[in-house]
Amino acid sequence: SSSVEAFCGIWEAMVESELEIHVAGRTFATKEAVMHELQEISALAGGEPLNTKDTLFVFSVLSHHPKAQQKICKAVAGITFKTSKEFPDTKCFHLLFDDGTEDTISLAKSVEGLLVSSKAGKRGRELVDNKPGCVVTFSLPNRITTAEIRQALMRHGVVRYIETDPKRGSIALAAQVESEDATDADSPVMALFSSTEGAERAAAECTEVAGVAVKIKVATADQDKKFYAAKDLQEQSSKFSRKNVNPMSRSKGRAKGKGKGKGSF
Repeated sequence: SSSVEAFCGIWEAMVESELEIHVAGRTFATKEAVMHELQEISALAGGEPLNTKDTLFVFSVLSHHPKAQQKICKAVAGITFKTSKEFPDTKCFHLLFDDGTEDTISLAKSVEGLLVSSKAGKRGRELVDNKPGCVVTFSLPNRITTAEIRQALMRHGVVRYIETDPKRGSIALAAQVESEDATDADSPVMALFSSTEGAERAAAECTEVAGVAVKIKVATADQDKKFYAAKDLQEQSSKFSRKNVNPMSRSKGRAKGKGKGKGSF
């Protein structure tokens, strides 16, 4: 019995050492690294709504709460870190909704959910197993960044993945658009929500992104099939790239607990 327990302990340690935690396009090697980032964000919050970058990061973590679908049931306008009304001696993250209401959500449970998701999936994503009806499709000018798209969509539900043109939002493109004779061409965007309800809300309620009018539709069955096939292919390609990366550069990135993740989760 003791030998079995010892083996389980060694195995758990090996799993932890290989763990990659993906949050808002960034990769962390440990739970502590994620918590450190959250502490830095909360320290600078000052009771005011978080900036776009920090909002996306915190929302990505909070979306892993075991009851995220019940908690995040309305359009989210922002996130802040301040004293709780129920517990005056405690500060926590608050979800600010479009209708003027707000609600707290347990950061500890969210982080634990994030860890469970990271351990369960090789890509560390809590995917929806290619569930139909969760993908939306639309077009936007390339000058609008993926971060701006995510900020608009997350007001309607938990967004798991966004597929866009690689050129979208690049500095070079932004500079080109500013020139008098440049054209800002549209390109397609597809986004995966964690539930059909989120996709349907986005299609019904989201009419603009970054000030640009948009018409969002729930993807057809054929579009769903092509989207999931392309996403699975990208995940396999990303996994192969990580396996063949220089060990020294990889360990260096992990030591810092930061780095760029593949894809647009």
